[in-house]
Amino acid sequence: LERSIQARFLIPMAVSLGFGVLFATAISLVMVPVGYLILEDVQALRRKFFLWWRKEETEDPGKEAGPGPRQVSMPETAPPLA
Repeated sequence: LERSIQARFLIPMAVSLGFGVLFATAISLVMVPVGYLILEDVQALRRKFFLWWRKEETEDPGKEAGPGPRQVSMPETAPPLA
């Protein structure tokens, strides 16, 4: 074991620096992408909820129904030319 005063300060500092770099690497490579994935899922759920909520709001039975879809008649075909 080192008994010098300089080693007593430098060894713990080097160990803590090494573990700090490893921890920061793990956070950067794993936790940040996981956080983005979670945020995407939350946004998708929020969009689905608001679409569902709007659908429920428009399906009020007390409201009068608007006109239905327009029916378009097909043009009659012309007789053959021959």
